Amino acid sequence: MPFRLKGAPATFQRALDIILSGVRWQICLVYLDDVIVRSFLGACNVYRRFVKGFSKIARPLTDITRKDSDHDFDNPTKVQLQAFESLKAAMISPPILALPRYGRPYLLDTDASAYQLGCTLLQEHDEPNDWPPVGYWSYSLSDSERNYSATERECFAVVWAVRTLRPYIEGTKFTVRTDHDALRWLMSLTESSGRLTRWRLRLAE
Repeated sequence: MPFRLKGAPATFQRALDIILSGVRWQICLVYLDDVIVRSFLGACNVYRRFVKGFSKIARPLTDITRKDSDHDFDNPTKVQLQAFESLKAAMISPPILALPRYGRPYLLDTDASAYQLGCTLLQEHDEPNDWPPVGYWSYSLSDSERNYSATERECFAVVWAVRTLRPYIEGTKFTVRTDHDALRWLMSLTESSGRLTRWRLRLAE
């Protein structure tokens, strides 16, 4: 069957469903590659809180599920195979996370890159300087969000992290830690863009 024909996937799927009708769901299952990729990512996504940098690891796979992707599923790249293997390894590696303790202060680490945001929530425990992680969170930026400046992305990372982790940190003392020094001046700015002003007001709530 020629490739790239609009009706080829449906025709191929229907033909194999008929041929293998007696053994489907017993010893085999007919599938389309893009569906199985989405299923794998969906299964991994359930456990993303336990995987540090999940969005960054999964990006080569999430990119090929986009509507405008022209990826050839029969010939995965080395980067895509590496991402697949890394996610599989992460799924079977035991996470070392602490249970949240009510009333203990939190430390919220945030970071941003050109494509993803990430944060780690840590909490003070029994030993001095003992701040084990409670969980990891990540977020893939949309096309418009990728156009933000570096400072805007770093600020957005803080806003996103505080909003995402509100059930944990609301009513509890917490400290935000970031490696972007420019954010220290955000609260003292007298003039800023509308976006930064909205984010500053949201953080001040």
